Amino acid sequence: MEDGRVLGIDPGERRVGLAVSDALRLIASPLQVLPRGRDLGPTLEAIARIAREERAVQIVVGYPINADGSIGPQARRSEEFARRLGAVLALPMQLWDERLSSAGAEEALRANGRDLRRARQRGELDAYAAAVMLQDYLDAARLARTRAANLAALESRTRDDAVRLGQHDLSGSGA
Repeated sequence: MEDGRVLGIDPGERRVGLAVSDALRLIASPLQVLPRGRDLGPTLEAIARIAREERAVQIVVGYPINADGSIGPQARRSEEFARRLGAVLALPMQLWDERLSSAGAEEALRANGRDLRRARQRGELDAYAAAVMLQDYLDAARLARTRAANLAALESRTRDDAVRLGQHDLSGSGA
């Protein structure tokens, strides 16, 4: 598993929520919210600066797929956002389904006793949504690595057993 911090981005119409993982990629935390103007350049430059400051080695951009799994206008805007960010930041970039991140962010804020209305006004909800989306990505990536490692171990054990059985059969010792 590659270590290093991952920057999660929830690109909205007016604000961009940012979250970051720990270096072991176990926990995602809300980081901050950036304003998004008509000219995306300053926002992208700010994200690139933050990625360097946080020593991010990968970027995950929220990808709002429609409930039916289709790609709509918002998802296309995320694709364009990621493409433009890739032009100013040379890091591996992944689009990640963020369909439930806002609901998860609201739930997390309520669980922490936060005033949801005030969090929305301050834009905190966007950073929490980025953290929920990034945590989902981290969990899925960890699960995929665990499954791959378990499968590799099982295949190795099966090969070792086959070799031992073959040696046993060839030796004729019965032991």
